[in-house]
Amino acid sequence: MLTTRVRPSAGRAFVHGLDVVGEPVAVRRRIGVVPQRPNPDRGLTVIENLVFHAAYFGFSHAASRRRAGEILVRLGLEGRGDAKVDELSADCSSG
Repeated sequence: MLTTRVRPSAGRAFVHGLDVVGEPVAVRRRIGVVPQRPNPDRGLTVIENLVFHAAYFGFSHAASRRRAGEILVRLGLEGRGDAKVDELSADCSSG
């Protein structure tokens, strides 16, 4: 509930004085969430995953697509944005 991913069924919750229902983007900008396991959406492409997670922090679709492209270039993955996540190697030692 405090991560804004689940709405409270009753009552109210606040993070740094911000209502998790009324100001979810502001709340997410102030917290960090570390999942227990990697959680990319395997049905989405690499770009779609990056855009989805950017939207979680309030970035516009256009800005997040542009930034995602920049990140892929920086990581040497340009041209792989339309690949499904499972099509990428999990072995980081080869690069």
